Amino acid sequence: MPIILSVTAWLKKADKTEGALLKVAKGGSYETVAQFPEESFLNGITQLPDGRFLMAGSATGNIWFYDPKTGESGSWYQGDLTSGQYGMPGINGIQVLDNTVYFTNTSKFLVGQISINADGSAGAVKQLASEVLLDDFAIAPDTTIYGATHRDEVLKISPDGKKTIIAQYDQGVTGSTSITWDQSDADGNTLLVAANGGINHKLFGRGESSVTPAKVVRLFFDNVE
Repeated sequence: MPIILSVTAWLKKADKTEGALLKVAKGGSYETVAQFPEESFLNGITQLPDGRFLMAGSATGNIWFYDPKTGESGSWYQGDLTSGQYGMPGINGIQVLDNTVYFTNTSKFLVGQISINADGSAGAVKQLASEVLLDDFAIAPDTTIYGATHRDEVLKISPDGKKTIIAQYDQGVTGSTSITWDQSDADGNTLLVAANGGINHKLFGRGESSVTPAKVVRLFFDNVE
């Protein structure tokens, strides 16, 4: 079947949930291509230069891999910077740029990176930013990060570490949860932000009145630079 995207999912078992990778075809049909019984919270997904998929295991702190050529799957990396704390999710968003994996860790309020070795294994790991609560994110060629915050902002982190809020409630990004580049923009100047409408507002001390319909918002570079 023609593949249009690969997505992470949770499979409900009798007494627990298990992470899974689904291959989705045009029209909505899908098949499960890999399962991760040890992972109850499979989250962000990206792809290595060698074609393998990497998936963020928010519950275990693992970065899981799946090789579509061989069907092999397993743990690619696990460490302190990807693990959670206080019973909250760890690694969340994950992206690859050139030969580096970038990731967010929700409970540790950080952004990190892992170099990719010549053989495709995980290399050196380091922290890039702290005191940032991010979910998913998009990354520009110059390594600028545009991050969803769970709240009513989209945050820009420049290569020099400067943090700037580039969109808020008035721009419709209430409950921003995921960000990607708009593939229909050949110039690469548009971001797409998935906003859940603020379903976490009670968690952050806001009232029900601030909850809005979920939506996908376009942010043009004139608005985010």
